[in-house]
Amino acid sequence: MKTKICKSLAFALILALAISLVSCFGGVGSGKCTVVLAVGDEVKEYTVELDKVTGDDGLMPVLRYLNENEGVALDYTESTYGAMLKSVGIVVPDATRNEYVKIYTSNTLDFDTSTYFEELEYEGTRLGTSGLGASGMTVDGGGIYYLTVGSFG
Repeated sequence: MKTKICKSLAFALILALAISLVSCFGGVGSGKCTVVLAVGDEVKEYTVELDKVTGDDGLMPVLRYLNENEGVALDYTESTYGAMLKSVGIVVPDATRNEYVKIYTSNTLDFDTSTYFEELEYEGTRLGTSGLGASGMTVDGGGIYYLTVGSFG
């Protein structure tokens, strides 16, 4: 009995670890997702068929797809922590004013769990600030990814 419980716990631990590692590296599901770029009253919405997207680094393949196929300007740098978005289309933060690209997502698994969590509603869907960078996010069919300018302070 004790051996069976230990094996079950070990299996559950390995499964949980595998799931958490997969979610850390992001990924792209199937179906369609929506990317919204919003600054003030200007809003641009794009629908992306995920089967046309290649890559497994979270939201970045979707943003690269929009850059290459829809002409959405994309500026970012890569680091060991993933991509650091400098600007995406109309979302152009001013670093001298402590601004950055802020990402909201409909995927609750990627919600920020800190006290800085914010939410908004977009076309009847609850979105929350992502606790992950663009490279670590999970992209799902039906997902909404809302990018805007945020500010520190």
